[in-house]
Amino acid sequence: MTMFLPLSSRDPRPLYQQISDQVREQILSGELQPGERLPSIRELAEQLTTSVITVRRAYADLEAEGYNYTRAGQGTFVSHRPQEAIRRQVMEDFAGTLRDVVRRGLARGLDGDDIREILERILEQGGMDGDA
Repeated sequence: MTMFLPLSSRDPRPLYQQISDQVREQILSGELQPGERLPSIRELAEQLTTSVITVRRAYADLEAEGYNYTRAGQGTFVSHRPQEAIRRQVMEDFAGTLRDVVRRGLARGLDGDDIREILERILEQGGMDGDA
């Protein structure tokens, strides 16, 4: 199985975190389905031209968070997570992103009303690109 996981040496996150973040996003978006087999650690390390240790750390982190599980001799699979748990995780992730954006806006002199106005315009546009 081939997974598309672009890694960047310019990204400040360590490679294992880039891998785990992208696999997590593919699981949360439904691109990777519950029960689906993930590439073996060795296969993914070869695909990404990175070390087995890096991929092992990414898979271990994901397993600790409940995103995947390993069956000895069979491989690593996407966990079966209830839709509500997935929705909560997506909302938490989005809240963190939004929190960072709000902090940046406040640091640049915007107030709560400015931020609400911008957010309302973006939502009215359906989240599409355009001038906020």
